[in-house]
Amino acid sequence: RLLETLREFAVDELRSAGEEAETRVRHLDWCLGLADRIKDQLATPFFPDLLNLLERERHNLNAAMSWALASGTHIEPAMELCGQIPLFWDTRGFVTEGLDWATRLVAAADPGPTRGKAMALATIGWLGMLAGDPELSTKTCAESVAMWRELGDDAQLCRTLAMQGMTSYNRGFLDEGEAEFEEAIALSVIDPGLEWIADAWCPYGLAHIALARGDMETTLRRLNQVHDYSKTNGLTWGLGHAQLSLGLLAFWSGDHKQAIERLSESLLVREQLRDARGICDCLGMMALIAATGGENHLAAVLLGAAQRRRDASGHMPVPWQQPLLDDAANSARTAMGADYSDAFAEGRAMPPEEAIRYAVDRMGAFSVDRAHS
Repeated sequence: RLLETLREFAVDELRSAGEEAETRVRHLDWCLGLADRIKDQLATPFFPDLLNLLERERHNLNAAMSWALASGTHIEPAMELCGQIPLFWDTRGFVTEGLDWATRLVAAADPGPTRGKAMALATIGWLGMLAGDPELSTKTCAESVAMWRELGDDAQLCRTLAMQGMTSYNRGFLDEGEAEFEEAIALSVIDPGLEWIADAWCPYGLAHIALARGDMETTLRRLNQVHDYSKTNGLTWGLGHAQLSLGLLAFWSGDHKQAIERLSESLLVREQLRDARGICDCLGMMALIAATGGENHLAAVLLGAAQRRRDASGHMPVPWQQPLLDDAANSARTAMGADYSDAFAEGRAMPPEEAIRYAVDRMGAFSVDRAHS
């Protein structure tokens, strides 16, 4: 409270000296420079450290965008700021917050295509998908792509097409998603800093498109590509995604031991990133395996733990995961009856760190038991 009082006093002094506007502009520029680093470190081992830095400065970022909106000035750099950090808001579980900032800034912007607006629209597209609004996601991603084409910025077009591909395949638009991924891969050659799009991001999306078409050979090849590239280059997020999907493939092939090992590794990687969505995804898929194996109490607890994190972050399950989560919940609820609600509540009451330890330990024991049986 004392620090807040000092802050308010300092702002009053700035106003009295006629220096507030100049200082606010410099503050916004500093925040933009901080956020701009994310595009250079996204595909490096330093990405978790950058996420930590952005989270420490989160209130500074919010203050800069709040001032831009309140003053009605510098909306363009504020949109650039929010356009640089959708993966921060996604990973650290601030989906609702990020979507609100981007939406308000675009609404306050002048008409016509600009770099900042195109970036902010892409942020709305990405976070809208995660918040469970696929129509908004599709619309704003398309608007962003059209703006980048008009502005002639192929590097930003590449990044946005990669995002658009994810939104398309999550809605079941497989042909559209495939075309967007392929165009992003073709554009990535213009800048060595975009290599990760061609070797990790897009192959992950193309793997899931192949899976939806029943092409297991291509699915496995693509996922192994993502896994190997991520492991070699220190892409923590890529490794987490690849291990989750490879774990599901192992589960569907009947190899529950390998499935649990891969999901456990994915969960621990997501813990390192403090990846809210990834942790939810891993807990949910572990619940599916547990329910299939008759460990219904464990499944219910894991589903409850995942729901607690989703409620806090604003994430919704992506469409391809929802039927799997429904299967796990229905199976456990049918087997347990009224006890299901108690077990679900038990998981929902667990702090995230405790839930991760519980999941890894209990699923590990479950794997050993199944191997012995």
